[in-house]
Amino acid sequence: MKKLTILLCSGVLCLAGMLASCDNKTSTSTPNTTSTSTKPREGDKCIDLIIKHMPNKVTYKSGEKFSPVGLIFDAVYQNGYDGDTNLNYSDLDSYSPRGALDSSITNATITFENFSKDIPITVEEKTLLNVEVTREPDIKSYAIGDSLNLSGLMVKATYEEGVIENETNYYLTDSDGNAYEHGTILNKASDDLELFVNITSNGKTLKDSFHIAISSGITIQAEDNVKTGETAPTDKSYTVISGKAEIKKDCTFTGTGYIGSIDKNGQIEFYVYSNSEVKNAKIVFVASSTCQNGALGKMDDMQFNKCFSVAVEDSLIDINDDVVIKGLEYPQAGSGGNKWTNWADVEVGTINLQKGFNKITLKCIGTVIDSSNYGRTPNIDRLDIRF
Repeated sequence: MKKLTILLCSGVLCLAGMLASCDNKTSTSTPNTTSTSTKPREGDKCIDLIIKHMPNKVTYKSGEKFSPVGLIFDAVYQNGYDGDTNLNYSDLDSYSPRGALDSSITNATITFENFSKDIPITVEEKTLLNVEVTREPDIKSYAIGDSLNLSGLMVKATYEEGVIENETNYYLTDSDGNAYEHGTILNKASDDLELFVNITSNGKTLKDSFHIAISSGITIQAEDNVKTGETAPTDKSYTVISGKAEIKKDCTFTGTGYIGSIDKNGQIEFYVYSNSEVKNAKIVFVASSTCQNGALGKMDDMQFNKCFSVAVEDSLIDINDDVVIKGLEYPQAGSGGNKWTNWADVEVGTINLQKGFNKITLKCIGTVIDSSNYGRTPNIDRLDIRF
């Protein structure tokens, strides 16, 4: 009906000419009572689209997007109106799909005047050449019962047809073939669980991997803070935060938050509840570097003992200078990761756990200067006692 206005205007001009030529004359012709007009009537609707020329491209590779360019069609109306002919793709009201195609798609849908029609297309799988994990997830260490968090994971897939820097069409397995995905509950302890990132295309599967750890010990979330005036638990671990240290929820973390913006003398007392005595358990903080290095697109390493002291009960642990919080690469856009909370394990010493409560105190004693000459302190997600 997009030519209706033109047809009506033409009719008006023609009628005006006829009236002028018949001025002062009386017509003796008999009116035709049977209408042969094909003008669209009010409420008329399109009932079919006749494809006269298919789009220029009807065969695609997986990942490409459908294009209707080259399409020519006629619209068929209920009352026989035939004014909408030789229309092209720009006349369409809409078309789909709009996103990346995959091999399960066999048709594209075009819509004009509220009528939709499928046209056949072919989507071929690409030829896979290589798979590479270019950035591991923000969170790589867990406690039993935690859910797997893949935020920050970047997978590069190289195809014969080109490279996808952030390929999301993958699936995860362990060495036994068990499937994992974002949100999978981790119920089995492992000091080193290798997870494989698999991509299958055109009958060929390639993979790369990353590693996570699932602790069987005791985990104390730093944000499990008992405030002044509140009653402390008598049979489970908790923390007491004092000085300048904030509970945050704006990035990635385990539990319900993490501790950031820690200033000098800010501290977290971890009251670790144990059901039994354990000798030589490892003290591991899950922390993230905040020392930006924009030129390299990563965080710099942070020497732990420049920022924090750690005491078991009232005895300070001698932390070596080579104990650092690893500075990792910034996440790429679309990965879901966050540069401020790219967590790393930091083992600072051991503890002989007593049955009941054991106190471990983390205290801020200074900052590390980053490339922008700004004093930084690490973020803290939790404390693990591993055994």
